Amino acid sequence: MPRNRQPTPHTLDIQCACTVFGTRMILIAAWAASFFRHEGADYQCPNCRRRERALLKPRLFGPARLTFERR
Repeated sequence: MPRNRQPTPHTLDIQCACTVFGTRMILIAAWAASFFRHEGADYQCPNCRRRERALLKPRLFGPARLTFERR
């Protein structure tokens, strides 16, 4: 994969459920895909400090799928 390509999940607007209206989570790390891992980004809520990992996983048929993992 070319190194000059920027990771794409950093443009997401992820809302944490720790408040009634949802708090926007802030980006704390992002990385491009490599041989050993998928492209992704880590987000953290400034209120409750909960972390989410957003991974962009390629699929054989159809577009890549974005998945979330709790950290």
